[in-house]
Amino acid sequence: MDTEMVSCRRGGVVRPVAAQISIVDSDGHVVLHTHARPRWPIVSYNTKYSGITEEHLRDAPPLEKVRANVISLIKGCLLVGHAIDNDLRALDLLHPVDRIVDTQRIPQIQSMLSQSTPSLKNVCLALLDTRIQDGAHCALQDAKATAKVFGLACAWNWV
Repeated sequence: MDTEMVSCRRGGVVRPVAAQISIVDSDGHVVLHTHARPRWPIVSYNTKYSGITEEHLRDAPPLEKVRANVISLIKGCLLVGHAIDNDLRALDLLHPVDRIVDTQRIPQIQSMLSQSTPSLKNVCLALLDTRIQDGAHCALQDAKATAKVFGLACAWNWV
């Protein structure tokens, strides 16, 4: 799973909120890929990084509806993501800790890159010899890349 976020004002505080959500299965097949319209005022689309524009969200379903769909899709599943705590926070979701794998926190990956929080971009270059995020991010591209990293980590008995 991966999300791209916009900055919204919630209760006087600006915070990241999911506006593009992608879920793929372990083979990288798309389970969900959609934009979602937050109910809070958007302060910044963060387009340079998120790739999201006002036009993307104009006719997008409400975030609450997409969030409910995400909850039903991930219930009981092993949830894999890269720096996934950020995605869960942006969706206001909780998931059982023993059902989460964060590829950013796999010790062998951290050691290989000599970084405690390696970026997905660097992990993909090092492990997959693949360049991603050469511009704005895309939740679907990132979710698929994370699935590939997880597959390698499983094959190498790192998780």
